[in-house]
Amino acid sequence: MGVRAGVSHFLQVVIMVALVSAVGVLMYSGAAGLLGNWGASSQVIASGAYLISPNNVIITLKNTGNAPATVTSVEVYSGGAQVGINSTSLSIDPGKSQAYVVSATGTLVSGQLVDVVVRLSDGAVIKYRLPLQ
Repeated sequence: MGVRAGVSHFLQVVIMVALVSAVGVLMYSGAAGLLGNWGASSQVIASGAYLISPNNVIITLKNTGNAPATVTSVEVYSGGAQVGINSTSLSIDPGKSQAYVVSATGTLVSGQLVDVVVRLSDGAVIKYRLPLQ
């Protein structure tokens, strides 16, 4: 019998398992980095409208999504006519709330229904009908 040269079958299997595992870990980490933000979204809700004076309203906004949201403007309408707008940009982190003060051109009263239009930096426009508290 001749001398058998080469790597044993057991060692070949161990090397292949190690290589496949290493490639799998690299592919997973690359895919997690690329796909990690696909499920990220921001969702802003107006949770309340509070009358602090006849011409000033505080709109409470909350980001219920899992990505930061940038509000570009908040508009307040009464009877179909715009009575106030605030175009100050405001960033809201996920799970956080922010108060947005809107100065009204007309006189508002407690209990009155107002339409609130929230515009986000991604182009989303969200409309709510809220009673003034």
